[in-house]
Amino acid sequence: MDDDADQAKLAIMHYEACQASAANGAPPDLVRKIYEYSGTLESFRKYQNNVIFLVADTDQVASLVSGRAAIWRSGASSAIQSA
Repeated sequence: MDDDADQAKLAIMHYEACQASAANGAPPDLVRKIYEYSGTLESFRKYQNNVIFLVADTDQVASLVSGRAAIWRSGASSAIQSA
């Protein structure tokens, strides 16, 4: 992710890569790493306040996965019925 003062960057973290919990106030290790370092050379990020992270809530991941599976199943059955 670029480290510049232009527009803010949104980092959407996959729920399998990291999750956050309100009970644990610390950010996930991956979020901390991206926040502190930039690029493949992992140089220190100068514009840390220019990155916004979207991280899945640990308590909601199971609901997310089951909801996604239900939507996929209903979409697949609709496609089969249409054929």
